[in-house]
Amino acid sequence: MAGTNDNHSTDEFRRLKDEYAFVLSLTGDSKPWAEDILRTFFSHGPVDREGRERYTVFRTEAKLSGEQFGRAIYNPRDWQFWYSDPERDISCVFECRHSSLRWSGPMVYRKAPSAEDKEGEEVWQVNPQDKAEYHLIGIKLRHEVLLDFLGAGWLPLVQQPTETAAAESTQPQPESGQPQSTSAPASKAPLTDKVSLKKWLPGAVERWPPYKQDTDDYPEFLRARAPKVWTRHYIQNELSILAKERPELFAPANGKHPKKD
Repeated sequence: MAGTNDNHSTDEFRRLKDEYAFVLSLTGDSKPWAEDILRTFFSHGPVDREGRERYTVFRTEAKLSGEQFGRAIYNPRDWQFWYSDPERDISCVFECRHSSLRWSGPMVYRKAPSAEDKEGEEVWQVNPQDKAEYHLIGIKLRHEVLLDFLGAGWLPLVQQPTETAAAESTQPQPESGQPQSTSAPASKAPLTDKVSLKKWLPGAVERWPPYKQDTDDYPEFLRARAPKVWTRHYIQNELSILAKERPELFAPANGKHPKKD
């Protein structure tokens, strides 16, 4: 494992407190924006595709209430763990100052088998009365992996507004009569363009119906095919809104889900 020596190597683990300050500086001190970037980073899991550890936790304290054979609805390996969901009574709060995180949510239990269940399928049901709590202490991020994550589509998009404005003011203006260029550098593109997402999403759901896709992470499935860089969290939120506005997009006309290929 990479050490945290004093040579400022990028291949080292740094405290969440320090990495939050680093990301915050890239977002023009936008705390919600910086936090959303970090949530997305953590939601990609503890290990990347190259087998590198993405983050570490010094200690995890868990409190589970209720019956003996229950579990929390999510754990840190689930991408949903890293986002609050008031409708499900899930709270996920970063304590960046202390490099820690507090999570609470409902417990789930195995449901008694019924004729409606598929063969060999385990069905879990939520018990909102029973709560689970996690306290993740001493969170560190691997700086090299964070830089790769930002450089893969985030860093060009998270420029401070003051820098962007200054760059625009110093650019030479075209002489009178000359047409202005309509192209814009990629760095000016918004990280989450909700208006465009609203326009794109219905057609995407129609093209790739969720009930036909062999995936347990439909928001991530769409994010990989999106024409812009949108976070999984925003796609998930817009999907929830779209499902209420146009429920017919999310279920086949005959009400029966076809088998996934």
